[in-house]
Amino acid sequence: MLFKSVLRTIKKSFGRYLAILAIIALGVGFFSGLRVSETAMIKTADDYLNELNLYDVRLMSTLGLTEDDVAAFAQMDGVDRAVGSVSADFVYLTDSGSDSVLHAHTLLDGVNGVDIVSGRLPERPDECVLDNLHSAGSKVGDKIVLSEDNSQDTFDIFAYDEYTVVGLVNSSEYINFERGTTSLGNGSVSGYIYLLPEGFTTDYYTEIYLTLPHRAKIYSDEYEAQLDELKASAETLLRERADIRYDELMTDGNKEIADAQAELQDKQVELDDAKLEIDDGWETYRSEKSRIESELADAKEELDNARAELDDSWAKLNATKADPIGEIPEIAEEIEKYESELKKGWEEYEKGLAEYESQKADAEAKLAQGQAALNEAQAKIDESRKIYLEERESADAQLEAAKLQLESAKAQLDDMKAGIAALPPSAIIQIQTASAALSIGEAEYSRGLAEYEAAYSAADEKYAQTEAQLKAAQEEVDNNRIAMDAAREETQKELSKAESELSGARETLDSSQKELERIKADPMGEMPEIKAQLDDSEAELAEAEKTYSEKLDEYNQACAEAEEGFADTEKELTDAEAEYDDGVVKIAEARADIAEAEKELAELKAASIYSLDRLTNIGYASLENDTSIVSGVAKVFPLFFFLVAALVCITTMTRMVSEKRTENGVLKAMGYGDTAIISQYLIYAGSASAVGCILGFLLGSKLMPMALWQVYKIMYAINRPIDFVLDWKLFALCAGMYLLCSLGATWLVCRRDLQENAASLIRPKSPAAGKRILIERVDFIWKHVKFLHKVSIRNILRYKKRMVMMIIGIGGCTALLLTGFGIRDSIQPIIDYQYDEITIFDAEVSFIDDMDDDMMSEFESASASVAEDVLFLHTEKLDFMTDDSDNAPASVNLNVCAEQPEGFIDLHRGDENVAWPQNGEAVINNRLASEFGVKAGDEIIVRDSDYNTIRVTVSGIFDNYIYDYVYISTDTYASALGKDPAINTAYVCFKDGEDEHSAGAVLLNCENVAGAFINGDMRTRVGNMLSSLDYIVLIVLVCAGALAFIVLYNLTNITITERSREIATLKVLGFYQNEQNSYVFRENIILTAIASIAGIPMGIALLNYVMAQIKISSMYFGCRLNPASYLISIAITFVFTVIVDLALTVKTKRINMAEAMKAIE
Repeated sequence: MLFKSVLRTIKKSFGRYLAILAIIALGVGFFSGLRVSETAMIKTADDYLNELNLYDVRLMSTLGLTEDDVAAFAQMDGVDRAVGSVSADFVYLTDSGSDSVLHAHTLLDGVNGVDIVSGRLPERPDECVLDNLHSAGSKVGDKIVLSEDNSQDTFDIFAYDEYTVVGLVNSSEYINFERGTTSLGNGSVSGYIYLLPEGFTTDYYTEIYLTLPHRAKIYSDEYEAQLDELKASAETLLRERADIRYDELMTDGNKEIADAQAELQDKQVELDDAKLEIDDGWETYRSEKSRIESELADAKEELDNARAELDDSWAKLNATKADPIGEIPEIAEEIEKYESELKKGWEEYEKGLAEYESQKADAEAKLAQGQAALNEAQAKIDESRKIYLEERESADAQLEAAKLQLESAKAQLDDMKAGIAALPPSAIIQIQTASAALSIGEAEYSRGLAEYEAAYSAADEKYAQTEAQLKAAQEEVDNNRIAMDAAREETQKELSKAESELSGARETLDSSQKELERIKADPMGEMPEIKAQLDDSEAELAEAEKTYSEKLDEYNQACAEAEEGFADTEKELTDAEAEYDDGVVKIAEARADIAEAEKELAELKAASIYSLDRLTNIGYASLENDTSIVSGVAKVFPLFFFLVAALVCITTMTRMVSEKRTENGVLKAMGYGDTAIISQYLIYAGSASAVGCILGFLLGSKLMPMALWQVYKIMYAINRPIDFVLDWKLFALCAGMYLLCSLGATWLVCRRDLQENAASLIRPKSPAAGKRILIERVDFIWKHVKFLHKVSIRNILRYKKRMVMMIIGIGGCTALLLTGFGIRDSIQPIIDYQYDEITIFDAEVSFIDDMDDDMMSEFESASASVAEDVLFLHTEKLDFMTDDSDNAPASVNLNVCAEQPEGFIDLHRGDENVAWPQNGEAVINNRLASEFGVKAGDEIIVRDSDYNTIRVTVSGIFDNYIYDYVYISTDTYASALGKDPAINTAYVCFKDGEDEHSAGAVLLNCENVAGAFINGDMRTRVGNMLSSLDYIVLIVLVCAGALAFIVLYNLTNITITERSREIATLKVLGFYQNEQNSYVFRENIILTAIASIAGIPMGIALLNYVMAQIKISSMYFGCRLNPASYLISIAITFVFTVIVDLALTVKTKRINMAEAMKAIE
């Protein structure tokens, strides 16, 4: 019967039952999910590293390791495999033309495996696989080319200068994005490649990797014990092998030096003998050369004398040939006589020519004068004829006009005659008048005609006279012209005759002149005997010249043979001397080499050995630290959920037992024992808790690790799905805790009520006595409060336990929401803080070679078009550690400046500036200080890849959010390492309005620039990475929202159930539904307001703890809450309250007034 009662109770109060189940499922799921997430992530990483067989111990020696060393370690107890490997850093040329550093590893068989992302593994020694994380812009088929900036030692390590990328991989040695530090380039390793062993040329190994035969789970105490044991035995053997290596190197070195010295002694003897032979050869050479040169000098003198005589003879002969007239008197006299006669002929010609010109001029003058007179007479005649023609034309025009007038008058008279003839006889008067007029007209016409004829006759006569005069004058002029032409013709004949005579004389003179010129040009042609003499002389000289040439050729040949002999002898002797000098240099170099070898051998120290386990691998060590964040968070949130679940269980069961008080009394009166009565409540609470534990455990163990793994895959290149881990011990713990919570709370509540007898239980419990509350004592306020509001206020303060539970439950919800938003507020703004308030410069430029003053000036000039300001400094990647810290070394950026980099980096802590460190001091960022427990005044250590260390005192700690930095002065660097810091980096601030990428291209085109890193790009990349952390925020907010809804729903549901009689009373009294709802839910709103405010300090405390546990390598988040987050958290709490109130409005409507008002007794 009791079991059926339990089923009826569950059905009747399913909302409460579901609330207990949900809150426990949520708490168990959150707790188990967070607790198992670390285990699942570690197991996934463990499987991944075991699959690729990452080394357990890495052995290194400064003297290198040999194949014998590998064999020795392979025989060690507790070693599964010992594998020798070669690794080296090198600078390679990127596609953009800049230089970056890659770390080359040997691709080993079965150790330190790689996970192929694309492509394949190398099959030839000139092939490689490339770091998948580094491969942005690279692809299979690209070339990795060693830069010329590498040292010769680096080139000697590699078999090739370029390698073809055949695959992209993730490596078990690099499971996070850290790639380590280097002494090359800017100190940062950009990525890695793997080569076949044949890709290297070294005859030694740089490290030996050891693996355990049966590894325990990573990070476990058992595994660390295995590592400690293996390291201890390996270090002992490594020390022995290093000593053997040292002894071998010393023995081999001494033997090589002794052999070299013996060989050097033999070479010195040979060199001394060669020196004596060379000196003798020079003495013989000089003596023989002097004799031959003397004989050649005598022969040369004879040839020179012969040459001089020939030259004189040739000169005379050539002078005679060139000027026979000047050299031969007979020819000169003949030509002078001929020239005298020719001169006289020219004088006579000139005289005749002058007379001819004079006569010609006089004749032409007379002819011109006559022609002028004729032209003048002709002009007068032409002018008279023109006047005559003009006068005649005018007179003819007048006569013609008169003739026309007469003809017109004649026509008019004819018309009058015709008109008179046409008049009738009766018009006698008109006829008479017209006839009279006609007679007058005819008389005038006759007179006019007579005058016209007389004028015409007079004009003809005048014209005839004028024309006769003009004709006579023209005839006279024509006769004179004929006479003139005859005179001109006669004169022309006489002049032509004279001119012909002059031309003949000129031709004779010209012919004589040409003859003279011919004689002058070839006077010898006129004197054959002289020409014959000259020809004989020339033939004799030609024969003498031939003889001279033959002797000269003999001399030149002798000189050439002598010079050739001299040159050959000198070359032989010079070559011998050069060979001797080369031998001297080589012996000197050999002595220097022997001395250097002796010095190196004397300075050769016992090998420094290093036995490093996985904890020195940054990725491996970081994974343990980062996964422990989840455990840290799991310590807080589950406890919070547990307390809320206990609160819900206590509240629910307290209310339920109180509601069933009368039923419990009846059961007790019927003889049921306390155990039987309590068992039904225990079954109710226990079943809800058990189902909630199972669901929460399964869902939480599956979903929570999956969500968190997605976040961690941003930082770790473990491309495997997370393992599904079920920790049954954890389930037992969760089930035990929550069952103990729910069952214990139920037992305590029931035990307390069942201590009363049956009669007392059957009677309803007396309500709490009403008391005046504090606000009632303030009359002027209380009087203005509405009645129902007064009732609500009294109810809240009357049931203090219920009020406290509501405040704790709702306040906890607000705290969770505030924590979720606080995580977001702490993470999202760090990019703006970093790049707006701390890192002020726009670009970081790395250089190929270290910069001197001239190179810095050139860079400033070349970048002036885009750069507002430039700061030159030294930067490098180093390992950070302290003497008293157990933390693994952290990779940091060491920046070395002479003075504080104002305008580029703003070093501050909160609102206070951080002073620049003095000599022997350093300032570090807050994350490093927090992680290593460092404060101002503590000593820290930074170490490079060659294990050179710098010890400095921390003088200040500054805010920084992205990457870790240590700043020191140049004096500190120089004092610690004994050298000045090399300038290898520049910070650049762009001009306002400059496009970052265009300006970056300008910087890349500057000389000696290896790369330009734009902070805007880094800002985008970090923002994209941090956006994935929204998963955590979303998880927290969803869980907080679910918890808030469950708590509010459960408490409000219980409140309505308890107060059903009050609500029914309001219905009976005629209150409207909205008034009833206001009465019931007003208290929820007031309590929500109080609880939200109370939840703020709880949320702040919870956020501080959570953010202290969230530690991501090279990032610092701090703890922040924006004012809006307070408001949003409170608003969401109120929204959940309103939603619950609206959802439960249906329940208030369904309250049966009669049932609720039914009397109990």
